[in-house]
Amino acid sequence: MGAIAQKPAGNFNKQWQQIDSLITLADLPKTALLKVDALYKDAWRTKQVAQSTKALLYKLYLQKQGQKNIDSTVQQLRREIGRALTPLHKSILETILAATYYEYFNNNRWRMYNNTQVAGADSISITQWNANQFHEAITTAYLHALQQPAVLQQTDITPYEAIIVKGNSP
Repeated sequence: MGAIAQKPAGNFNKQWQQIDSLITLADLPKTALLKVDALYKDAWRTKQVAQSTKALLYKLYLQKQGQKNIDSTVQQLRREIGRALTPLHKSILETILAATYYEYFNNNRWRMYNNTQVAGADSISITQWNANQFHEAITTAYLHALQQPAVLQQTDITPYEAIIVKGNSP
């Protein structure tokens, strides 16, 4: 398996600072989303997995602020999973999908317990899923994220520092 060459993350620092300023200081989420889309396309074109993943996370966050519906968010994540560049990239995206399902379920749990099982759940809106369908989707996404444990354990995470939030433990 060949490594994917990555441009140093520093090349994106100025863009990220501008995006963060648009979100937090200027309260311009739509403008920030446009900048994130441009950064995402540049990162994807240059095979910057960590930067494109970070941009995807920002896109999802900003779209959620703009009330984009959950079905389009899930479709977007599934598309990204289908075109993941590395096993680790795919695992990260599967984990994001599972977390998206989990968050939506937790925020709407009261509704889910009243829904009945619907056949062909992949073809309907997930807003109509019941609790069991959510539990199954969450579990499946997390299990898919861990399908290649040996590869994941041997992967150097240094190129992914753009999306790693470091704590204060060694």
